Amino acid sequence: MTTARRTPPAPSASRAAHRRIRGARKPVIAGLAATAALVGAWYATAGAAPTAAPSLAPTSTSTSTSTSTTVSLPAKFPYLSAGYNKTREWTRKATAVAPNGTLRVAWPASDGIHVTPLTSAGKRSGADTVVKGAKEVGGLVAHNDGFALLTRVADTNKWKETAAAIVRYTGGKQTFRTKLTGTATNDTAPLLDGQLTWNGTKYGAYFVVHGAGGFADGHFGDKLAYVSAKGAELSGGWSWGCSHNEGIALHAEKAGAFTSLCFDDWRSGLFVSTGIGAPDNAPVVQREQCWAGYCGGTFASRTGTS
Repeated sequence: MTTARRTPPAPSASRAAHRRIRGARKPVIAGLAATAALVGAWYATAGAAPTAAPSLAPTSTSTSTSTSTTVSLPAKFPYLSAGYNKTREWTRKATAVAPNGTLRVAWPASDGIHVTPLTSAGKRSGADTVVKGAKEVGGLVAHNDGFALLTRVADTNKWKETAAAIVRYTGGKQTFRTKLTGTATNDTAPLLDGQLTWNGTKYGAYFVVHGAGGFADGHFGDKLAYVSAKGAELSGGWSWGCSHNEGIALHAEKAGAFTSLCFDDWRSGLFVSTGIGAPDNAPVVQREQCWAGYCGGTFASRTGTS
């Protein structure tokens, strides 16, 4: 499998042999206890058949003191997922801080994505908001009145895969749901490995896509999309970037394009993402051995945190 590019050069034999097919992730629930770091250290424990509701305990650490609180979860948390080649990895969850200091924690369950509201001290401040039917935590932005979530939702396409979407909740109610992939753009999102950021005016969503037509049909790349505060798609970003993206980072800038980084298996390393040219001529930050399913370097989001 080769990287899809509009004007691809003829690959060398060694480079062609380097390509591997990327498989979509399938969630699994194991019967073991596990921990996951989340804003300092967030610990979530769950079993295949727990006798009591699992808990999510935030811990804050300084040079002299350490405090913790426990928050009960209303559903099982599948802390392990099957990644590439069905290799187990920590299930992604995300914590975000609102401007007023309160927290939101997004985590997956069998009924959708749960977003748990917490006070600035880590105490539960209300019931979870459940984004029904959503798959995967791809990124989270906390607002004083709610949150925005990058996730996957049901879609109709040739691969029978999900679509990437930004879902905004205000006061416990959905205010918009904007799909970022579809038949019009010849792409799907069977997994995200993404990031969602906000600069006060617009959201930036950076995530993995699967080509479903056109020059990229059947290949994996990544996409950077911008959405307004009211859910309208904006110009900018790109439809196809790093091949077999092994890790994504996105930083919101006050104006202009957001700064983005990717671990890419086409040239094996960490690069400044630039869209369609990224696999061939993006600036190199560092070299790492990367291929579909593994990279010597990674971001926190690939270890279950963000």
